[in-house]
Amino acid sequence: FVMLGEIGLILLVIEAGIDIDLNMLKLIGSRGMLIAIVGSVLPIGIALVIAIALDPTNIQSAIAAGACFGPTSLGIAMNILRQGKIVNTPVGQLIVSAAVIDDMIALIILSQLGALAG
Repeated sequence: FVMLGEIGLILLVIEAGIDIDLNMLKLIGSRGMLIAIVGSVLPIGIALVIAIALDPTNIQSAIAAGACFGPTSLGIAMNILRQGKIVNTPVGQLIVSAAVIDDMIALIILSQLGALAG
């Protein structure tokens, strides 16, 4: 089932990548990265602090709980942006690029957590 989930995630990121305009992405640049990092680190950090406050002995579970709050729902964001016909605007591209980066940060954290547990 894990492989099926990974294939679904890859297809979702590919779908988002099809809608990304590279010239627009160059204009967005560091703003998209900053929004993605803040949008990922803030919820992960808040969930991590809450999980550690609830059970300070289980750090791995706290990291997993934090990583679960990090990703943005890329599929929902893409559908909303398409219906509003703003995918190809600078704001739409900013949202899509930030969501993709945000999901990648959460995946890296979860994969490293799996490596620590194994």
